Amino acid sequence: MNNQNQFLYMPILKWKQGEQGALIKVDDHDRKHLVPLIELQPMVIRGSSTRAEVIKADATKLLKILTQMKGQAYPVAIDASSYIQDPSKQVQTVSNVCTPLYQNGFQVIPVIYPSMLPLISGKSDPLSKFNDIILRIKTPMYLHSQVNEIISNAYRLLHRKSFKLHVLIDLGSVVDADPSSLSINAFPYIDEAIATNKASTITLAGGSFPFNLTGIPKGATLLPRIEWLTWLKTIKKFRDHHVYFGDYSVTNPEILGDIDPTKINPSAAIRYALNDDWMLLKAGGTRTSGFNQYNQLCQLLISDPDYSGQGFSFGDDRYYYHAQAGSPTGNLSTWRRDATSHHLALTVRNCATLFGI
Repeated sequence: MNNQNQFLYMPILKWKQGEQGALIKVDDHDRKHLVPLIELQPMVIRGSSTRAEVIKADATKLLKILTQMKGQAYPVAIDASSYIQDPSKQVQTVSNVCTPLYQNGFQVIPVIYPSMLPLISGKSDPLSKFNDIILRIKTPMYLHSQVNEIISNAYRLLHRKSFKLHVLIDLGSVVDADPSSLSINAFPYIDEAIATNKASTITLAGGSFPFNLTGIPKGATLLPRIEWLTWLKTIKKFRDHHVYFGDYSVTNPEILGDIDPTKINPSAAIRYALNDDWMLLKAGGTRTSGFNQYNQLCQLLISDPDYSGQGFSFGDDRYYYHAQAGSPTGNLSTWRRDATSHHLALTVRNCATLFGI
């Protein structure tokens, strides 16, 4: 990572169109403090295309998007574990996706998992050109007693001149969990990571936004940002070690399977991040009650004392725009873009404040 950029926040993004749009709109002051982790969606092979041809085409598309995100100036992490699910090909695949970006001057950071380590060895290491690697350890899958060995093995296998290993402790979905209990459970994972003295950075991440909005009543509802509250409690114990923050923005960590859009009735809603909660403004289904409900929700938002103001972020500016008489409704993708835009701006600035930056 470029030393001129102080990394503080790692949003984990499923790389839907709305999230892409939000990252493109992040301003430079915020962008230099965050390292977005992009989870590539499963590969789609159509017609007679080969896997290699699809990877090349997808890498080209990714390059174009990252160019709009100023990816040559700021780092971005690439996780290809869902892109191709054959464990024996995951290391080579993440290299194949990241290499064209690297060759075009992008600050790209491959993401690996402990399960990939047996595929990395000596001269056969396809990640040897990358001096920054993120090791993502999902806590439901590993005990804290395994962390020291995992990090030590990764460092030994990947080590080279100027090499940096960034450790991501991922709590996964923490919906309805207790922040105090979560932080206590996270302590030994972080202790073990620190004890190795091989982690250049340590990030604690999780996601507590609901999988869907079913069961949440219409109107305004406050939902606790459990991963944020957990991190706040955790960093009190590690004051002498910068343990950075990661989340899944306004999306649940679990993968949403294929859905027939003609058979769902998504609600018009605004997912608005506050310091410790989300304010969810929810109306009726868009298929039955129309998309123009969203404009009414925007009017409610900008009149609320917790609205950050028109100039706070690109998303906040759009909320103000859609609240005006005669404005268009937008769509599900732009709604997710604007929610993510506000969330990224609020979170990275709160992280900067806590670290005195």
